[in-house]
Amino acid sequence: MLDIKNLKAGYGKKNILDIKSLSFSDSGIETIAGCNGCGKSTLLKAILGIIPRNGDINFDGISIKKLSHKERAKKIAYLPQNCPSLEIDVMSLVENGRYPYKRFSNSLNKEDRELIEESINKVELWDKRYKNIKELSGGERQRAFLAMTIAQNTKILLLDEPTTYMDIAHQCKLMNILQTLSSQGKSIIMSSHDLPQSFTYSDNICLMKDGKILCHDKTDKIANQKEYLKEAFSLTLKEMDKNSNLLYRYAYQKPESL
Repeated sequence: MLDIKNLKAGYGKKNILDIKSLSFSDSGIETIAGCNGCGKSTLLKAILGIIPRNGDINFDGISIKKLSHKERAKKIAYLPQNCPSLEIDVMSLVENGRYPYKRFSNSLNKEDRELIEESINKVELWDKRYKNIKELSGGERQRAFLAMTIAQNTKILLLDEPTTYMDIAHQCKLMNILQTLSSQGKSIIMSSHDLPQSFTYSDNICLMKDGKILCHDKTDKIANQKEYLKEAFSLTLKEMDKNSNLLYRYAYQKPESL
């Protein structure tokens, strides 16, 4: 369980987040949804401590502040929205996911290598495992970094807009991967501005606006919160009615053939 209390965070002297209380469950897919600039990415960075913050963030009752960098990396993995184009092949990149577990010799053992291979296969990049990251498409690069995140083998995965740069077919494949990880007991916490997609794949949805939490509940309950949806996505009631099928009737279909 990830518990957040009285969280304030931002950049420089500008405060972006003001969250009184927020808890994420031990498993399932939780989506933080809202317009661009509402604070979704900032929240993920604040949880990790990438940006300065005030407040309490506890993982299974332990303050994240008390965990060393390696201890934290064994519990929470993070995939940023914009992944760098590095001079490294896919296999070497994914090996970095095992960094928190490396021993003094800095070598990989059998379990490490099995997790690395399994992670690459999960994102369907095995045939490109020795290809340079710079030679991959944007979507393939995103999947390579996701494989590194999966190889980290943490309880919680924080994913910032993970379907960025992907066409619809690969978006569906990636979300199916996340559903599989969720069924294996992982807690997936992702940000998204794609609410129809969020409704299709998420167990819970957290709506944000201006750095604050509007509501956080099971997806089917959020689907009926028309006023909150209107506020979170800055839509008029007329626009909400026009787009109701997309916004809260699960019209985003998963192609079974993909």
